[in-house]
Amino acid sequence: MRRFTLVIVILLAAIRLLGSELINEYHMIIDTVYSESLQESRMIAVYLPPDFDEKKTYPVIFATDGQLLDSVYKISLDSLIEKGHLPELIMIGAFSNEKKVEGSDYEYRNCEYIKGWGEDRVLKKRFDNHFVFFTEELVKYVEQKYPISRERKYRYFYGCSNGAGFGVT
Repeated sequence: MRRFTLVIVILLAAIRLLGSELINEYHMIIDTVYSESLQESRMIAVYLPPDFDEKKTYPVIFATDGQLLDSVYKISLDSLIEKGHLPELIMIGAFSNEKKVEGSDYEYRNCEYIKGWGEDRVLKKRFDNHFVFFTEELVKYVEQKYPISRERKYRYFYGCSNGAGFGVT
């Protein structure tokens, strides 16, 4: 009997853990957007609030370095929303291009976030192309696919380090 009780307790704990993980993961989506200006596909992370409803309109945060938006961000955002510290919102994080520039020690990310970075005209143009992607192509894609507010006062930007510098632009 004691063994049976232990097995039931372990199964219930596993179902609770796995079940909540499955539910929570639904609200962090990885999507892909093709950029004409960059001539490549770019992944984005999409955070949806716990009680997401397609019929509602949400404030939105656009973020650089979307590859950093993981389950830790999701858990933190969920908690802040559930405690009333943040309104329900959608967060969109565009992944940066961390591929190395051939023949150098830096990544394309550097050229995309820092204006004028790079030795040649193509690399120097990368900042402008990334700016078009982030401010036009990404915004248009997200507006068509997710119920975000179109009012400027409900649109925010988030970035760290060079990504934050890019946002100031």
